[in-house]
Amino acid sequence: MAGFGVLVSSLRRAEKTLESQLSSVRSAISTLTEGGRDFLEGLATPGSGHPKATRRRRRKLSIEGRAAIAAAQKKRWAKIKASKRSSKGGETAKG
Repeated sequence: MAGFGVLVSSLRRAEKTLESQLSSVRSAISTLTEGGRDFLEGLATPGSGHPKATRRRRRKLSIEGRAAIAAAQKKRWAKIKASKRSSKGGETAKG
């Protein structure tokens, strides 16, 4: 029977813990439904100091800048193609 008494006291402690948690949850819900509405309305008022999120502008590249990038890339690809040609040509000559 001693085990039964321990079980009952354990369940009562759990009940008190759950009641305090329930009280906290109810308090939070009350705060959100009553005071939260006022808080959200306060944010929406004009001049509240919260700037609207603006879209970031894309940076524009000049025509000369694009041409320089394209020329550099063509030069890199030409160097890679030239190294591939020379390696292929060397293998067939030995072949």
